[in-house]
Amino acid sequence: MSALSTAKPTILGDKRPQSGNVLTRKLMAELPYFAEFIQQGMDIVVYGEACRLGEVQLAEKKITFKQIPYDVMSR
Repeated sequence: MSALSTAKPTILGDKRPQSGNVLTRKLMAELPYFAEFIQQGMDIVVYGEACRLGEVQLAEKKITFKQIPYDVMSR
């Protein structure tokens, strides 16, 4: 994405799949400002542990899913 992109980051906050860090239809409906972003035609970037939505569903909603790299080590 360029610096001029309209994408807004949203971070799912829980590391457990059963607790909200897996992007599902239910969770997608609960994302803050989701409806407003869709209405404005904005791109949406979601960071999480996993995604249960298909590529078509993501593309229709202009969602880019990025997996959180839990295996990154600090020095």
